[in-house]
Amino acid sequence: MARANVKSTGVVKSAGRTLEVFELFREVRRPLSTKEIAQRLGFPHSSTAALLSSLSSLQYLSYDRDFRVYFPTGRFAALGEWIVDYRVIGRKIAKLLEQLHHLTGETVIIAAQIDIQCTFLRVIPSRHPTQFYFPAGSGTLMCNSSAGYALMARLDEAAIRSLVHRSNEHFAKRSGKQFEVAKILRELKEVRIQGYAALWNSVVPDSGSIAIAIRSEIGSAPLAVAVGGPTKRLEPLTADIVYKMRACIKEQDLLGGTAVTD
Repeated sequence: MARANVKSTGVVKSAGRTLEVFELFREVRRPLSTKEIAQRLGFPHSSTAALLSSLSSLQYLSYDRDFRVYFPTGRFAALGEWIVDYRVIGRKIAKLLEQLHHLTGETVIIAAQIDIQCTFLRVIPSRHPTQFYFPAGSGTLMCNSSAGYALMARLDEAAIRSLVHRSNEHFAKRSGKQFEVAKILRELKEVRIQGYAALWNSVVPDSGSIAIAIRSEIGSAPLAVAVGGPTKRLEPLTADIVYKMRACIKEQDLLGGTAVTD
């Protein structure tokens, strides 16, 4: 598919450049540096850097600090969710969410890592009046959610330490608190042993969730599926919910969230 003619008379320059950036990602289908984007599109380096930084701040692009590259986020993909429906996350994953929602009646989420953030790509809200709910495209820190823990359990220690350090830079400015690296490493070891993550009262008081890492149906980025709700209702049912999650994941052939071993 050809790129849109964004250089036509009457097109606002910033809007046109934004669309060109995302159309370039559609063409190359891989992370890109600021320099490569500027060169490929013929943009000035300074304005390209400013545009990419703004899109990253808005969480439409993720930025990998280690490799200094950008890539579109699940938040950007979610913009067209109502149009493309199952094509955003894949039919098997969409079916998995529907099955878990039917079996548990609770809020069901599919999430992905976007730098230090755990971003919710698709959310089906609970049938209960009291529910745990975040809109698609929103998210929280990886260190602060069960889905984040399920995804972090796949990383090696160096990557985890880097992620926690960068999370603290962000989190401390807002709350004055710090995540403890040693505590998170111990908890992730337990996640690897039991094959799932469960966090209670971390993001929302009196609420929590249970998550399992799964393979991605579209692309190579790992995903996590989570079931969330009030702590008093869900925590006693952890074993039953994990059993149902594993059964549905196996039925949809989405096993493959293998974690790094110690």
